[in-house]
Amino acid sequence: MDNEQLKCWGQAAANLTGMLKECIGVVVEPAKIKRIHKVEMEIKEDNLNQACKLEEMNIRERARLRALETELRRQANLEDIGARTLDILPETATPEYIDVNWIDTFASCAEDVGEDELKNLWANILCNESQSPGKYSKRTLNSLKNFEVKDCKMCEDIAPYVFEILEKTEYFCGILWDEEIKKRIPYRMISHLESIGILVKSDFGVTYSTYSGENIILKYQNYTNKLVNNTDSDIDIGELIGLTETGKQIISIINGFHDDEYKNKIINLFKDRGFTEIDE
Repeated sequence: MDNEQLKCWGQAAANLTGMLKECIGVVVEPAKIKRIHKVEMEIKEDNLNQACKLEEMNIRERARLRALETELRRQANLEDIGARTLDILPETATPEYIDVNWIDTFASCAEDVGEDELKNLWANILCNESQSPGKYSKRTLNSLKNFEVKDCKMCEDIAPYVFEILEKTEYFCGILWDEEIKKRIPYRMISHLESIGILVKSDFGVTYSTYSGENIILKYQNYTNKLVNNTDSDIDIGELIGLTETGKQIISIINGFHDDEYKNKIINLFKDRGFTEIDE
């Protein structure tokens, strides 16, 4: 697809397409157009396979064929992810500012992703990075390299229960681990997400020391609430499960449902301990 054809998709799409082509040799088209060529590509691959009789090849030739087929599959995966990215990329994105080394890491981590759910996840990463270059660390990309569909589903399951506490000297992002949430999120899920570097489990209550009159900010999805401490006591808010830095970045991509009951529960947790809301 040339630049003239990309004009209808906007400058951001043209910039991203150019960067992927120049940096890692990936040629992408909008997914809606690319699907038209999918059947043609599959027919060509079938013809190639039929023409190659493995039993008539020596080991060197078979190795070359396997390497070729592996790279063809990886190339198709990357171009499909790029196509999905174009379909969701806003015109305000600035992919031209993405670090070249980040693109290299992205390609090496995403090239073996074949499942639709995970391709959509990687497309969202590339889209978000295009809007805010530097948003996702290479460590996060490498953590996602071995992500499976079940891991993605588990992150979707915990996403509605993630909240943040922001203070001058303290920061927390994670889940309130009380008896009610334990019924909704099995412990085996928590253990698995901890084992793959998404969560950090603490087996003790967490307290926050805030001075009288000090403000905190509670964030839940797109909701932000400011509260002020009307006491000078430590605040015990119970057992929490924190997200790692990688976990925070992954959850920011996941679309979890909005749970008003849980949001109000977190707010009341602080109100019951002497905090009051600040009217904007």
